[in-house]
Amino acid sequence: MNKNGGQSVTNITTSSSTTTSTTTTTAKQLPSSLSVNNLHTTQGSSTDQPTILGVTEPISTAPPSSIDFKLSTELENTLISFNLFESPEESRKREEILGKLNQIVREWAKQVSLKKGYPEQTASEVVAKIFTFGSYRLGVHGPGSDIDTLCVGPKHIMRSDFFDDLSDILKVHPEITEFTTVKDAFVPVITMVFSGIPIDLIYAKLALTAIPEELNDLIDESFLKNIDEKSILSLNGCRVTDQILKLVPNIPNFRMALRCIKLWAIRRGIYSNILGFLGGVSWALLTARICQLYPNSAPSTIIHRFFKVYEIWKWPAPILLCHIQEGGILGPKVWNPKRDKAHLMPIITPAYPSMNSTYNVSKSTLQLMKSEFVRGAEITRKIETGECTWKNLLEKCDFFTRYSFYIEIDCYSMNEEDSRKWEGWIESKLRFLISNLESTPKMKFAVPYPKGFTNNLHKANNPDQICTSFFMGLSFNFPNTPGADKSVDLTKAVTEFTSIIKDWLRTQPNPDTMDIKVQYIKKKQLPAFVKDEGPEEPVKTTKKRSSTGEPSATRKKLKSENSDSKLNSPKSPITANSNSTTSTTTTTTPTTTTVPITSTPTSTLSSPTINSTELTTPTPTSITTPNDSLTAPTPTTTSSVQPSVQPTENGSPTSTLPASTISTTINNTTLSPNPTTNGEPVIATTITSTLESQTSTLKDINEISTNGTAVATEPTIASPSVNINESSTTEQQTPLPTTTTINKTIVNTMEVNELSFISSSSDTSQSKPPPKKPTISIIRGN
Repeated sequence: MNKNGGQSVTNITTSSSTTTSTTTTTAKQLPSSLSVNNLHTTQGSSTDQPTILGVTEPISTAPPSSIDFKLSTELENTLISFNLFESPEESRKREEILGKLNQIVREWAKQVSLKKGYPEQTASEVVAKIFTFGSYRLGVHGPGSDIDTLCVGPKHIMRSDFFDDLSDILKVHPEITEFTTVKDAFVPVITMVFSGIPIDLIYAKLALTAIPEELNDLIDESFLKNIDEKSILSLNGCRVTDQILKLVPNIPNFRMALRCIKLWAIRRGIYSNILGFLGGVSWALLTARICQLYPNSAPSTIIHRFFKVYEIWKWPAPILLCHIQEGGILGPKVWNPKRDKAHLMPIITPAYPSMNSTYNVSKSTLQLMKSEFVRGAEITRKIETGECTWKNLLEKCDFFTRYSFYIEIDCYSMNEEDSRKWEGWIESKLRFLISNLESTPKMKFAVPYPKGFTNNLHKANNPDQICTSFFMGLSFNFPNTPGADKSVDLTKAVTEFTSIIKDWLRTQPNPDTMDIKVQYIKKKQLPAFVKDEGPEEPVKTTKKRSSTGEPSATRKKLKSENSDSKLNSPKSPITANSNSTTSTTTTTTPTTTTVPITSTPTSTLSSPTINSTELTTPTPTSITTPNDSLTAPTPTTTSSVQPSVQPTENGSPTSTLPASTISTTINNTTLSPNPTTNGEPVIATTITSTLESQTSTLKDINEISTNGTAVATEPTIASPSVNINESSTTEQQTPLPTTTTINKTIVNTMEVNELSFISSSSDTSQSKPPPKKPTISIIRGN
């Protein structure tokens, strides 16, 4: 079976001899620079002394065994099931499109030459050519993949001509849609869809009066002389791709292994150069190095050795396919381990000037990739023993269930063209947000998901807007000591990021049509459109209850036997999309006073009606602040129940003592509607004052403010037991002098946008501070 220049694994060769492939009629009509079949391969034959490729000798030159062939056949069948190979008709269509594009740039070069005063005869001899690189040139592209193309022109055709004159020609072409120019990218690019095929087109100006017709590759270093830096970067893609194919011992085996590695990286959420993971070139370099170390191995063996080697690789030791060529006309651009020692995961390109292809890798993304190498090594070991299959290796990642906290970045625009530019710009700068978050105290990892999502929930409420959402998972280093500070302030990280974004926005002709919103959310607040990106969550079992809604008799018995122990706290965090109001039933004293507690947000947004709650108390005591006032009773026993007192703007709290009224008021700043939130969370809190002094246990508490002053979402208790439960429970205990039941309604203030940030600052004073829970905040920036 021959797929895109490759051969079936049943015909795997074990020598480094030249691999030939059949070209189609259409391919023969194309320049050699365009056909995927006209590739450089390694020299030598099976009778000659084997050529050593790479910077070291091979680890093993053993030929494949029958088991290796069997596993490789299973691998190919698995890749076919994922639809990784395009049909011959699709391949011919790509070549036809490339032929049309090549003809367009030839005519464009002639028009520019005439415009600049060249004679007709000379202008007709001026040639511009199209070269391919990336996955298409490597022969590992699949259905729907884009084609990376390079336009090479003579010295009198400037980059401005490319983005002005050629752009005008392409954007009116009847077969071209979704046309976009990105002039200020690291490598300026034109993106388009040509007859259904996505194409990225970049430009390089050579120091030649005309491009020779017979020019089929750009390996010669003389092409790098007297050209600008952007042209050097543009040429680098083609030069690296061709050099990789020269340095692998067996191209078909390399291709099959690389297809698997790329699919694995995509499904495991670690495929994106722009967000700090690895792009296609970097994964190709890693795979090519394993092919050098095991030149005669079958694809299945190459993949196993891939994970075995990189599982134990000592980063930042560099990956090299050949020795680095130093000096020369571009010596200062060559990667230097002493000068570039800050690079965390250097994978060096083989073409001069050798550069690090992974300079965007961060501490967070490196750690995730290392853990994925370990997982891959374990599964491939089991594949060889028959305990696992290739599909186990290729399972989707659990990104959207892995973390408890996330950052959501929403990009708004009014039309498709602006959306592509705005989304692309924000995505290219997300690495700065990652770096800022990693520098935040108590932050452990900030891991991006390498894919943007069309936010259909926002589209439903705002049909005139286009919204794309990106997500980051957050991990923290919180101390475990009682009373330790567990607050995290993301203000600096977010404001610096949004400043970079808005600096570019001000240069656009219609900045008012684009906007960005950053919001901190919990796992249970993730929107529905991300649920299909990972494996299904295990079904949570629910505890049986009687027909009356009460706990079962067995549970009641256990509760009664352990009535002297502390009440359990919930295991799951408080979420902002709870839809049900919980209630707690406890034994109370005969004499009671019932007073409602109301919570009303003062926001420009419409908020749902807040359910009132009841308080059972003999003698109330009220402690009030401007933004959050909470009244709790003072029991007649020696124990006391005191709520957390939040400071006012000048730092000092205010106390009042009404007769029998408890009220909680939370003032919100104006917040944009959050489409991911289905309802307001309602938390039931039971505070039981016992004769024995006990240390309270607080679970999953969040402190949120909306105007620079903290709002306590959970009272701090001096000595009594505290139970916060999201399900209805019944407690049977010995009658106590005082029992207080409080049902508090927490107003959703989790949504954060660029103009309305959330802050948190808490000052709770206790003789024995209880363990604190994570408090994540973003303060409003100027």
